[in-house]
Amino acid sequence: MIIIVAVLALLCCGVRKLGKRLQLEGSMSLVLFVAFLELTFLKFPNYPLAQTLGLVLVTWAAYGLTFVGNDRIRSVAFAVSIPVMYVLAGSYTTFLALVLCLIDRRKPVRGISLALAGLLAMVILGRLYNLTFSQTMLYPVLQNYIVPDCRIILLQPVFIIISLVLKERIWYALSYGIISVFICKADDRSLEHAVKTGTYAYQGQWDKIRSMKDKEITGNPYWLYYRNLSYAIEGRLPDRLLSVEQNRISEGLFLNTAKNSSYLASMYNVDALIEAGDLSQATDCALLAQTVLPGHYSSRMLRKLAEISVIAGDYAVAGKYLDILAQTWGHHAWAENMRNCIGRDSIPLEYLILRDRASDSDRMFSQYDMNGSLNSIVKDNPLNKVAVDYLLCMCLLEKRMNSFIAGYDRYYLNGLDQLVEVPALYQEALMAPVNSDESFRETVEKYHLSQAVVEKYFDFQKARERENIPQEYMNTYWFYLMSTDFSRFRK
Repeated sequence: MIIIVAVLALLCCGVRKLGKRLQLEGSMSLVLFVAFLELTFLKFPNYPLAQTLGLVLVTWAAYGLTFVGNDRIRSVAFAVSIPVMYVLAGSYTTFLALVLCLIDRRKPVRGISLALAGLLAMVILGRLYNLTFSQTMLYPVLQNYIVPDCRIILLQPVFIIISLVLKERIWYALSYGIISVFICKADDRSLEHAVKTGTYAYQGQWDKIRSMKDKEITGNPYWLYYRNLSYAIEGRLPDRLLSVEQNRISEGLFLNTAKNSSYLASMYNVDALIEAGDLSQATDCALLAQTVLPGHYSSRMLRKLAEISVIAGDYAVAGKYLDILAQTWGHHAWAENMRNCIGRDSIPLEYLILRDRASDSDRMFSQYDMNGSLNSIVKDNPLNKVAVDYLLCMCLLEKRMNSFIAGYDRYYLNGLDQLVEVPALYQEALMAPVNSDESFRETVEKYHLSQAVVEKYFDFQKARERENIPQEYMNTYWFYLMSTDFSRFRK
């Protein structure tokens, strides 16, 4: 933040000096307002600081050009400045083209001609860089990543010129209003909260994720996923599943990483896949995120890949990732410690636990088929409670009762139910198909349902007949079955 503030201060100072040099007494507060728009751009993960540095460089270059007095030298300097500055500073060189028109405003034809010739040279240089026209006008900003609306970026040089030339207060007010609209349009709070959620998860601060407020959850597709994951890590996923609205069906358990999804989904989905023991798809997601990120590198994904290799026992591959991470400032200590652990054959317990959950044989399933993936994992390791809970909870959220009962009979009945207490959610789901006294008795006897759940079931049925269901029953699976309409999830 110190660096960003310093860069923006240089920008404001350069614009102010340029305005005085051109004898344009614009509003300093309006200049600061335009800088605030640039700060809004910088909040986007893939908006490069190099773009802002380019604007600072262009501004000070324009200020330097105002000191060229010789008419012939000025024409040559103006002619070469735009292509040279485009190579050095990028697309904000369009600001320099607009400034040239102001410097030579006594000879507008020459100024405009030189500016247009410079812009044409920019386009030609873009073609030499193998860039399309739109890429040329935005370089080094990359399209189709997490960046502001590209049209707003293109308007930034225009806003700076406006801040220089306006002299009447009524126009100040109008400009503040217009730029405020663009600031609000560029200020994507849902994205900010999505990054915040992922950061808390990366640091293991699950309590902060659970305590996030409604305004931080709205429009944030990752909060529900990480909230569920936090309980899965504690072995309490079914206990807490319906304590909030699962408004994305099974995408609250695993994220959609198919075509056209954000690379954040691939980065974040790795966490649940590792926890469930799906090392194959976890590796796939980490490599996918690494591939699509600008520059094709992410120390966060390299660390995940190193952890996956350690969990899988593939220490040769892990060593290659650790060699890279050992050279980074943020991961150096962790990488060195992990290399020492591998050398001593003393792997931390958390990774050994995850290793026990992973499948020890090769099985075929379709990519992104989480149901097939989880079935493959739990067939090899029926005591992998995290994977079993994810599988059964997915069936419940999607109302696939036959699949749930078959999965429960296979993994919980006379299996996990001998080791852990059966969640109330599962007991409620087992009672959902009951339609007669006989089936009721069979279900209670077969699954050893608790008396508390049985009494709650009868109370719920009475409340349903009265069409007055109390709040305490709103998080039961019976209420979920009758209240959830899948049509609202389909676009």
